[in-house]
Amino acid sequence: MLRVSKTLLAVAALALTAIGSYAFASGGYDPVVEVMSGPGYEQMAVAIGVSPGEVMAALQQGRLRELVRGQGLNCDLLTERLIGEMQAELAMAYREGKLTRDRYQEMERYLATKIRPNIQKMLGIMANFPGGDMSGLEKQLENCIRERATEMERMGLISDREAAQICLRAGELMGKAMKPSGSSENGGPAMGGPANGGQSQKR
Repeated sequence: MLRVSKTLLAVAALALTAIGSYAFASGGYDPVVEVMSGPGYEQMAVAIGVSPGEVMAALQQGRLRELVRGQGLNCDLLTERLIGEMQAELAMAYREGKLTRDRYQEMERYLATKIRPNIQKMLGIMANFPGGDMSGLEKQLENCIRERATEMERMGLISDREAAQICLRAGELMGKAMKPSGSSENGGPAMGGPANGGQSQKR
């Protein structure tokens, strides 16, 4: 029988940890992280009633407010639609067995109350963006997501690891969406798109 040294076991454990971290960084997030990293451009497009490419083009040209008004919407109505989409994603994850009933219910309550001001802040930043260089907008929106994650962790709704994953995912997808290819009519990546697997982290 081969002897396995403690050092080799430690190295193997570190390797598995690294692989696990890579899986999360590659999109293997749990449903709560998926949803709370949004809303993204695809969700915005669905809520407004246009394509993701039109949302990106409007942002780049500083005319998102006009795009929203042109669809007969305002900030409050758009906020309600976005929250509705996020609630639907959580409900789907619950039906698929990816969230426990208690976890689903507490996240749904959070979406219905605490998240509204955060979503409205994000929409305000987007609506007031004058267009041009998107890097400043990217940073502001990432900061909103970080504020949300920090508040959720403070309230005990998520673990510190989940808070870090929310910020990581938001940053990744925001960066991809800000690239020119993200403005195609077929749609760029969305922050907080539909959950793509993984069990919810136990706190």
